[in-house]
Amino acid sequence: MAATATIRVDEKTREKLVELAAKEHTTLGAIVRDALDRYERDQFFAQVREDLICLRSNPDEWNDYMAEFKSIDGTLADGLEDLPWEP
Repeated sequence: MAATATIRVDEKTREKLVELAAKEHTTLGAIVRDALDRYERDQFFAQVREDLICLRSNPDEWNDYMAEFKSIDGTLADGLEDLPWEP
């Protein structure tokens, strides 16, 4: 079993956690862990968006990026082309 720790949250937050855990048939810890994972992912993609905006503001850098992107586009040979596919 993983080590545990106690954290303090206000009563309203605890009530929300209890409600969500009951609804999802899981633990409060799992709800908090999932929320943190989502928060981290959101922060990561927010940074990616910010970096792309910055990159786009420099036409030379953006053109280099797009040229590299186009050079590798479609190069993934994962075998999926052999599977039946319907649009």
